[in-house]
Amino acid sequence: MDSVEQIVIGYKKPLDIINICFSNSKMKNICIDSNSYLWDSLVKTYYLKYYSNRIKDVSIKDYYVLLYYSELLGIIEYTKIIEKAQRLLHILPKIYDGDHITILNACFNIAIISNKCNIVLYRSKSKDEINNIFGSGYLRYQYLLTNNDIYINEYELDNFKKQQNVNNILGGYIP
Repeated sequence: MDSVEQIVIGYKKPLDIINICFSNSKMKNICIDSNSYLWDSLVKTYYLKYYSNRIKDVSIKDYYVLLYYSELLGIIEYTKIIEKAQRLLHILPKIYDGDHITILNACFNIAIISNKCNIVLYRSKSKDEINNIFGSGYLRYQYLLTNNDIYINEYELDNFKKQQNVNNILGGYIP
């Protein structure tokens, strides 16, 4: 491992890692590869305990970022939430900065934990929405009546019914 790689492994925050990598042409290419040995090494270095829990359809980089934010939020031990978050990442056509936090926020809700509804993901730049936006991807979610978690175009939202006893924006559950 060369010195730049050793420096990168010394950082845990994904944004710091990306900034360091982009200052070196060799490391930039390795960093851009979402399944490179760099991301694999970072997962093994900081999250070895969770290494085997990655769903194969999710890149190692996205898994690392998901674990990093899960740890910051204090929910890394909730394996069902991490698994669901990975499945949601997998259905996104493209993952932007902030999507990991949005998905974790959506998954850590009593309506989801108790299997009362599913998550409908969509992107919207509308300022009228109550939903919070985390990052540059404008990813939003609602808790609606569907057979599975899905990603849709915003204009398709009207095709879904609200789940009884669940607030479609805030989640929760009223028995």
